[in-house]
Amino acid sequence: MTANEAAIEIMELNKAGLTDKKPLITVDKKPSITVDKIIEFLMQNKEINNRQAREITGLSSTRVREIFKDMSDKNIIVAHGSNRDRNYTLK
Repeated sequence: MTANEAAIEIMELNKAGLTDKKPLITVDKKPSITVDKIIEFLMQNKEINNRQAREITGLSSTRVREIFKDMSDKNIIVAHGSNRDRNYTLK
């Protein structure tokens, strides 16, 4: 099971009230609801860009880039394209 699959499984168990485990994915060493929102969006839409992530999280462009970098470093998402045309998909 990949880290992404494990995180999704825990999110689903939490929603169903079957576990009280914390999310496996962290940003800045804290559980991140923001990361959960991004993963949920990706599960429904297959790809996300910075603008879309800002809209669903309410964060700045810089902070979204930091989160995308962290998620990419943890092999959760993959970047496609460059600069303004960059979007991300689940790995």
